[in-house]
Amino acid sequence: MRGRSGVSTVIGAAIFVAIVFMIVIPLLIFMQRSSEIYQLEALKAYRREVEKLNQDLDVHVSLKLSGKTPVFIVENKGAMMINISSICYTSTDISRPANCSETKIRIPQALVRIIDFSYYDPSFKLKDGELYFFKLVSDKGRIYQGKEVMNSSNPPYTLLVDVSNMKYDRRYVVSVNVTNLYGVDVGCVYDSEAKDCKLSVVQELYTYTWNQNNTFSFRAFPGNYTIEVKRYYWKDDHWELEEKVFTGSILLKDNSVVQVGEKHEPAKPIDLNKYLNFTILVPGVQMTSEDDLTFNVSVVIRLSRDENVTENLRDAEISLKAAPGTGCSVPTPAQEQVIEMIKPGQTVVVTFDVKVENISDSGAVVDLDATLVSATGSRTGLKYSGVQRKIAVSICKLLETNLILYQPLHKYPTAHACNLNCGIECNNYCATYNCTVIWAQCILTPDLKWQCICVYASQTGMIPRCGIP
Repeated sequence: MRGRSGVSTVIGAAIFVAIVFMIVIPLLIFMQRSSEIYQLEALKAYRREVEKLNQDLDVHVSLKLSGKTPVFIVENKGAMMINISSICYTSTDISRPANCSETKIRIPQALVRIIDFSYYDPSFKLKDGELYFFKLVSDKGRIYQGKEVMNSSNPPYTLLVDVSNMKYDRRYVVSVNVTNLYGVDVGCVYDSEAKDCKLSVVQELYTYTWNQNNTFSFRAFPGNYTIEVKRYYWKDDHWELEEKVFTGSILLKDNSVVQVGEKHEPAKPIDLNKYLNFTILVPGVQMTSEDDLTFNVSVVIRLSRDENVTENLRDAEISLKAAPGTGCSVPTPAQEQVIEMIKPGQTVVVTFDVKVENISDSGAVVDLDATLVSATGSRTGLKYSGVQRKIAVSICKLLETNLILYQPLHKYPTAHACNLNCGIECNNYCATYNCTVIWAQCILTPDLKWQCICVYASQTGMIPRCGIP
């Protein structure tokens, strides 16, 4: 019995071992294999998520002005290549459904690429008054939303060109121009006067002060732009280019500011003897037939336009003194006028009335003395004075002159008849010929007749008698 029991135990153990090898071990192998497959798929999914996270695409939507079609400025900022599989858009027009266009666009890392949507959808046009929303979809399923809400003419961004320390009395011209970007004219600038978007827009400013600051504002779509700042000065009868102050380019993808600085120009005193033209303008000879005379005297003041003239003259007080030289009297010897502002390059004329009385028959002389009594520098606050000009004016008295002449008139047979009619006939003659009768006389002629002789005065003109300075 013990022998049989031992055999049964061995047989049972063998059966158990067979069951373990036939069922349990395959089950363990299956479970291990299933775990490996799960881990592999999980790793693949993790890698896909990591790849999606590593994809970093910067998408800006701009305008191609020639066709009113959208253009994308795409920059791959990630660490791996991105494949764009489709471009999709929706609009505020609810009657137009969302639409996608399939693409095969490869964008390597650290590269900017221009995508012209008209290549994938030639019939698409931006409509006025509608807004469009664009998306780019990668082959990994990641969606990149365009940062701009697109329209046909209203740019989303503001480009400020800040120009500081501008020179005085200049014309500044600031232009923003669309520049070709990878073979495509991307973007446009809004022209407020034309109320439309253009490839180039210009703004101008004339400067009235020194070191003036001004900000020129432009509205533009994303794109590549060239900015130019030019300075002009007035020459004779036109504006002449003085200098190209700034030329630069910018890839506009947000509100931006471009700083342009001129050299600061400090104020300094003006050498008036060198840069102030101070002149008395009056005819050197005055004619009159009266005892009194009033004539105009102009004082011309011009402040030169020069790099050494760096301020205006404020409250410039100009005086004119008239003094009798010879042969007259002057009742109002001194007059004054105030000029509020004299700017560099500006000419100002002030006029005075000079009255002269009791002019002698031999003429007269009046001495004029114009003076810059005072003026204040607009920037330095310095007081200027002492510029003086003098001139002498000769006054000529016009006197009438007469010539004594005679004219033979009619002959009469008797002295009585001649004496009776000669006076009347002489008066009629002078009435006709504008002369003055001195006397009428009858004389006996060789043919024994009496002839009327009219003696008269004829005015020959005016003779000037002038005072000599």
